[in-house]
Amino acid sequence: GYETAAVLFNGRPHLFYSDFSNGDLRHASWNGVAWGFATLDGHQNGPNGQRDASVGGDPSAVLSGGRPNVFYYDGSNHRLRRGNWTATGWAFTDFDGHRNHASGQVLRPTGWDSSVLSASGLPHIFYFQQSDGYLRHAFLG
Repeated sequence: GYETAAVLFNGRPHLFYSDFSNGDLRHASWNGVAWGFATLDGHQNGPNGQRDASVGGDPSAVLSGGRPNVFYYDGSNHRLRRGNWTATGWAFTDFDGHRNHASGQVLRPTGWDSSVLSASGLPHIFYFQQSDGYLRHAFLG
């Protein structure tokens, strides 16, 4: 349970944390009777965007569109990643640090120490760009 983030989804707690020894992003949720645990990302390359890499560092979580979103650091590839709950389950993507793009993404090591908040129902993510020492701000809209 290293570096933990939490949200309430459907009135129940959902926790996201780094499994430091295995390099995975883990998820714990309470169903009203017992806790359930799962590895979300880091243990395999999967069809929903999972990556076989050391991920899960510095997680931050927020509800967006009424669903959980978690942002976390990919230590193997030095990127900020996003996991979001969809109608069909979890989906994972590289969020920043993987390409230069007109929307402001950079091809540089970035993603440490993320913090996220909701403004007008949209997530705003703040995180550190290690290569240049910048604080970055991104938002979904």
